[in-house]
Amino acid sequence: MPLDAPLLRGLTDEIAPALAGARIDKVQQPSRDTLLLSVYTRLGARRLLISAAGSGSRLHFTGEKYENPDKPPMFCMLLRKHLTGARIESVQQPEWERMVVLSLTGRDELGVECARTLVVELMGRASNVILCDEEMRIIDCLRRVDFGEEAYRRLLPGMLYKYPQRPDKPCFFALTAQERRELLEAAPRDAEPSSWLLDTFSALSPLIARETAARAGGFERLGEAMDALAESVDAGELTPTLVRVDGKAKDFSFMRITQYGPGAENKQSENFSALLDAFYGQRDRAEQLRRAAHDTVKAVRTLREGGIILYPTDTVWGLGCDATNAGAVDRIYRLKRSENKKSMLVLCASADMVVRYVNRAPGIAFEVMELATSPLTAILPGAGGLAPNLIPDEGTLGVRIPDHEFCQRMLRAFRKPIVSTSANISGEATPVGLQDVSREIIDGVDFVVNPRFEGKPTRKASSIIAFGEGGEVKIIRE
Repeated sequence: MPLDAPLLRGLTDEIAPALAGARIDKVQQPSRDTLLLSVYTRLGARRLLISAAGSGSRLHFTGEKYENPDKPPMFCMLLRKHLTGARIESVQQPEWERMVVLSLTGRDELGVECARTLVVELMGRASNVILCDEEMRIIDCLRRVDFGEEAYRRLLPGMLYKYPQRPDKPCFFALTAQERRELLEAAPRDAEPSSWLLDTFSALSPLIARETAARAGGFERLGEAMDALAESVDAGELTPTLVRVDGKAKDFSFMRITQYGPGAENKQSENFSALLDAFYGQRDRAEQLRRAAHDTVKAVRTLREGGIILYPTDTVWGLGCDATNAGAVDRIYRLKRSENKKSMLVLCASADMVVRYVNRAPGIAFEVMELATSPLTAILPGAGGLAPNLIPDEGTLGVRIPDHEFCQRMLRAFRKPIVSTSANISGEATPVGLQDVSREIIDGVDFVVNPRFEGKPTRKASSIIAFGEGGEVKIIRE
């Protein structure tokens, strides 16, 4: 499922008119390999996604949501300096190259108009994003490349940008039909047709080589299939196509794919951006669920074994354990060096879970928790069924139902309340993110949840309201 040259040609022809004259409003970098440019076009605001990920390098308009880190990476800050407010003059694909060049006009530190070029190389693991000045001298790049002075090219600040080295085989689409036929006549007939196509020509992806060979059914009719492919691409007959096998997205292409047999479904997309957004959006969500399931399983296993976890919540990063395990609760007290025992709250998946461990809470408490628009900890009377060293002498318990996807997934899987207390040594500053948690705390836990599941916490402590058995209400912390 590579973004091959013909598909990139169709994509560039599609987005170039929309981006011509557009102004860049925001530059974001949600992940190490992904950039988002928010632009104002003649047709309104759009977001242009640029990914240099080895398994999904691409460029297209997107409607997907991406979460940004609290602290933008250095390359993102540099792009903001040079590109915010810049006008996109043109978007071009060098002939049959897997790259896109954005020519821009911006302003330097003195407000003087200047030219900038953003080169997006979409070549699998070698993908990169390079920002150049008016002389095509590299300002910086997403991945700096230095293979020594003897290398064909080096991608380092201050050096002149050079296009990637062309492969030492002819471009399939740049040849005439006669030139392709001459190469075909010299092909060894014991070779596999699709392998021969890949070994002989550039600008063909494995998918298209297999499809061309499958349509030919062998070398005898391979020439006809090659001509048909070249003629359709030359005529601009590029159709954004999503291929599904057994109901799952398998591939995408600029043409109908038949090699998977009658069970495969070819679905035409509205445009190439919609095609890529749907394919990779679905794939990324599936990968996110897979990783979340992995971390959920490990977290729950750690809790069941009496361990301590370090995990994100709807407020700040917290320490957690099985709220019914007195030994695990005591470990957290010792790790935090806490003298104020029996002061930790618990997280519950729902009101149903709350009532199993708090039997004298008034109805108004649940109404307030349900209506709360921000994280709320309710101190409720009648706590029981939990670790004795967690419940104060007055029998109350701090409870919160987190509006947090990972916490909810973990609580539903664990089926019991989980302790939640700030991940710091008592008396020290509360860490709002994993990067703020001390090494002593990290070394003292048994499992650290991946920060990719942090979500969008408030990064401050929750409000606290105490409820009496008779419905009395006291605000402890707003």
